[in-house]
Amino acid sequence: WSDEPLHQDFNFIAQSLEFQVGDRSVAIDTHIDLPESLGEQVHLVALAEGPLSSFHDWQLEFFVRGRSIDVTGLPLKWPKAVPQASSGELDLSLWGQWNRNSGIEVSGSTDLYDARFDAPSDENGKIARFAFVDELSAQLQIMGTAENWQLHLDQLSVATPQRHWPESGLSLAYENLQGEGLYRGAIDFIDAGEITKLLSLSPKVSKGQLKKLQSFQADGDLSGLAFKYRTEGDHPEFSLDAHIDNAQWLSENKVPGLMGVSGDVSLDERGGELLLDSHDVFFIYPKLFYWPMEFQQLQ
Repeated sequence: WSDEPLHQDFNFIAQSLEFQVGDRSVAIDTHIDLPESLGEQVHLVALAEGPLSSFHDWQLEFFVRGRSIDVTGLPLKWPKAVPQASSGELDLSLWGQWNRNSGIEVSGSTDLYDARFDAPSDENGKIARFAFVDELSAQLQIMGTAENWQLHLDQLSVATPQRHWPESGLSLAYENLQGEGLYRGAIDFIDAGEITKLLSLSPKVSKGQLKKLQSFQADGDLSGLAFKYRTEGDHPEFSLDAHIDNAQWLSENKVPGLMGVSGDVSLDERGGELLLDSHDVFFIYPKLFYWPMEFQQLQ
């Protein structure tokens, strides 16, 4: 198999390969060992059947299992906003089906470990910033089409060199409404400091945005987070609700800094409110107060 776009040649072994050819349909049942360069052990079992006249009307069932798959060797097109991985290994066990009408349905488990994500290289080709993720594992379910899909991650476990996050879950859905994309999601837990570091590596983050992220040094925990965002239209819509615990950010220009903030936040495109229930809070605003102001209680 010569892969021209990747400029790589692969060899693979088909342990079993069965074709059933009828007057108006073809069925393929195969068990393939993928290239060893992608991992220690990768198996693919697939069953596809449908009319010869139209591939779009075929029904596909598959099962894929792999251990220690090198993520840098996967022939996948990463979204432009996602930081690129320069190392990492992936274990997975997935099964599912696809047809034109209902789209794809996939269930299984994934485990990414020892991963490194890099910011875009500078003018000299050097990587100045990067972040490590020791583990990212979950029970996964994907369903739908490109116009209407859902992603669910249960038993989500995240570990970085700084912290092992509490086990949580994530749900994300996309719906195309007459040309306008609507995203909806819910996340049990987020470490704001760790997420900010990963976001700063995105190729979509400008130098000005990166400077602000680094200046604020935001940190803290978000739980019970729910959000909605409509991507297009003259009047974009968004909403966000979450509980924040021990949040902090530094003072930047006219924005004062706070440390030790806890409470509930609710925002949308019209405004929002923050209900505080905090103890031992520090108010930081060097332009007005030389020393941080401490509040034993802030409600």
